[in-house]
Amino acid sequence: MVTEPPAGARWQALLVGVASNAHGDDPGFVQSLNSQAEFARALERNMPGLLDDDLNVLPEPRYPQEVTEAIASLNEAHDKAGRAGLTRPGLLFYYCGHGMDADGQLYLSMVETIDKDLSRRRTGLALGAVLDAIAATEFRRRRVVVILDCCFAGLACAEPAAGRAHLLMAVGRHVKATHDPSGTGPTHFTGALVELMRAGVPGAGPWIDLETAYQWLETRLVKRYGEDRQPYQRPAGASGAIALGRNAAYSGSS
Repeated sequence: MVTEPPAGARWQALLVGVASNAHGDDPGFVQSLNSQAEFARALERNMPGLLDDDLNVLPEPRYPQEVTEAIASLNEAHDKAGRAGLTRPGLLFYYCGHGMDADGQLYLSMVETIDKDLSRRRTGLALGAVLDAIAATEFRRRRVVVILDCCFAGLACAEPAAGRAHLLMAVGRHVKATHDPSGTGPTHFTGALVELMRAGVPGAGPWIDLETAYQWLETRLVKRYGEDRQPYQRPAGASGAIALGRNAAYSGSS
């Protein structure tokens, strides 16, 4: 647990949620939009250095370029800060929706994505394209966090471009993510993450870092839903010490 956030910490966040599929028989995945909204509220209340204009929520993008264009807009603000000599923000990217395995690479489903062998690469959003877009800045991003709440999320580790990002993934590379099919609340993974940010960790310090978040999530998700529901994490250097949010349970006496 870190004792305080980095000096001059500033963040941007892009939260993508996809519930619909224009070409499938699935009636929809309402939990993804609920997860997106709940996580946005948790970040807004708790994440240090996240200004109002820096929290971006993108529900139901129809095409991959809507996501990469949103990242490009954040990149522009990032570089503007760099040119002005101001603190350059880190970036947190979150996706909740349908993840697809296309020959060992992770693709994120959009509304118009066709989930078939010959169409995933053409109509889905490659995680590699997300990472390339994030890296397309004049000034290097010092902190990048990618949180994936989707099936096969662990495939993110196979992306060469992910080496500079802290990865927090709902499930392993061969596992499907889960939710309550009869409910409208957030997914099991995001629900636990929001619970952590709202309730905090008793006896811990004032800030919840990513390593603490992962350990807390792993314990609870495995206990509640079994070994297959184990989340995964891959830090980039010392990124586990990045402060995700204030510890709501901190009493000041620990």
